[in-house]
Amino acid sequence: LKLVNLYDGSANAFNSAVTVNAGATLLMASTIDSSFNAGVAITLNGGTLSHTGTGYQTLAGTVTLTADSTISVANSGASNQLFLDAALIGVNRALVINNTSSPTTGVHFRNNTGSNFSGAVTVNGGQIAIGNSANSVLSNADVTLTGSTLQLGVAAFAMTASGASLKSLNGNG
Repeated sequence: LKLVNLYDGSANAFNSAVTVNAGATLLMASTIDSSFNAGVAITLNGGTLSHTGTGYQTLAGTVTLTADSTISVANSGASNQLFLDAALIGVNRALVINNTSSPTTGVHFRNNTGSNFSGAVTVNGGQIAIGNSANSVLSNADVTLTGSTLQLGVAAFAMTASGASLKSLNGNG
């Protein structure tokens, strides 16, 4: 499924829950900075959530992993982030985050209250950032950075962070 410019506020705003099964990809490819409201809850059941647009993408709906899954961000624009503004849920799951393009390409957890993700998170390239309202989003996760950075305690992209916690941190990021 490919969502192109079907963001909140557009005449054709997409507003449905989506399940992405193994072997499938939900591709968000907006050509402008855009967001999807809380009605767009995404369940990754072994599939891939991919953001390849030229602007940032904000998701206000919950992202739930029911199987090990992948989030990929590849962006040629200056605003190359995927902002997750709702809970990240998954128990004993593996999440791989692949970021390609620039060092600031990545996934940013901003307002993730209610998150209960546990398991392994591997970040390849780019960055992840955790903001004040998402302090515990990865507190039960074993995070491995591979050629990537973790933004904690700095103002990254209109968010502040302090007190965020991880279960463990490994890698060469």
